[in-house]
Amino acid sequence: KKDTSGETREPTGAIIMHNLKYEAICLILATLMSIISCESGDFNLTILHTNDIHAHLEESNKFGGRCFEEDKNQSKCVGGVARIVHKVKEIRNETPNTLFVNAGDFFQGTPYYTLFKQSVISAIMSLMGYDYACLGNHEFDDGPANLAPFLEKMNESNVTFVGTNTNFSEEPLFANCNLVTSAIKEIDGTKIGILGAVIPSTQYGSSPGPNVQFYNEIVSFKKEVPKLVSDNVSIVIAITHSGFDREKEIAEQVKEIDILVGGHTNTFLYTGQGYPKENVPEGPYPYVVNRTDGSRALVVQDFCFGKFLGRLDVTFNSSGDVIWWGGNPIFLNASTPEDKDITTALEPFKTNLTERMKEVVGSTRVLME
Repeated sequence: KKDTSGETREPTGAIIMHNLKYEAICLILATLMSIISCESGDFNLTILHTNDIHAHLEESNKFGGRCFEEDKNQSKCVGGVARIVHKVKEIRNETPNTLFVNAGDFFQGTPYYTLFKQSVISAIMSLMGYDYACLGNHEFDDGPANLAPFLEKMNESNVTFVGTNTNFSEEPLFANCNLVTSAIKEIDGTKIGILGAVIPSTQYGSSPGPNVQFYNEIVSFKKEVPKLVSDNVSIVIAITHSGFDREKEIAEQVKEIDILVGGHTNTFLYTGQGYPKENVPEGPYPYVVNRTDGSRALVVQDFCFGKFLGRLDVTFNSSGDVIWWGGNPIFLNASTPEDKDITTALEPFKTNLTERMKEVVGSTRVLME
């Protein structure tokens, strides 16, 4: 791991310019690769991804805390789902063959979730345009009774949740929830298989109840992959909430996986310069797993709290092998506009939250420091 502790970091303005240049380069490269692939039979795919948003629905300070008015007035606040959605729409408008996925833990972490539980997450996430997602361990914190209506809303909103290593069949509350073991997305004649998993320790680390079972991710994936292969899938994407070290292991052991979008450890990966000084990369983006058989897989996360939107551009050859890649997490600073549909949907919850936060819940005569 490269020691970056002594490096000189770019000021905020330089970071903004770097991000704009990077996004322009991504667009140019994607266009060029699209032209080349049309002639060569290669296939281009852009994967936009988030993980561990933890109910950070509004913008936050740079550390994920509350955005106070002083910081907001100085344009120091970052992230928020409205910025994520604006950027996703912008990229989709410019870039064909784009998938948008989430790798778990949208629940838990701010007063929005504490007060409104799944209802606010359902209302907002259903509007964000995700294609696929996996569950995180915190989705189970308030039990099946809280998770079931969320999954039903996601099903209605065409967000496919994939749980290859999760068994809901014995829990009556999940009777109307469609958690698939795998999915297939066909784009321009290319079939893409989607796997999904949550860390098995959710069984005892959260509150799924006795009727939900979690299995080893690698064993579950190896069991499911032949079904995808028999359906002529040539590209396999795994969406997992297992933690970076485990996700590297999964990518190494399941040789059919081409891309793994992960979460749980809030890992910040980045290639090159231009990242905020408070975020030190733990490795390159993407992290490349080179297997002993000569194949490879790309592993990504995008930190947490909606501060970034991960963007991975990949080119596959006609056999479905990864032959080129690029991308980085996109820093969603104050220069990124907020999507109006999201801010409008959030407004009634925000108004309610503001009033609830004014309530006096107790008093003390002791000076608290």
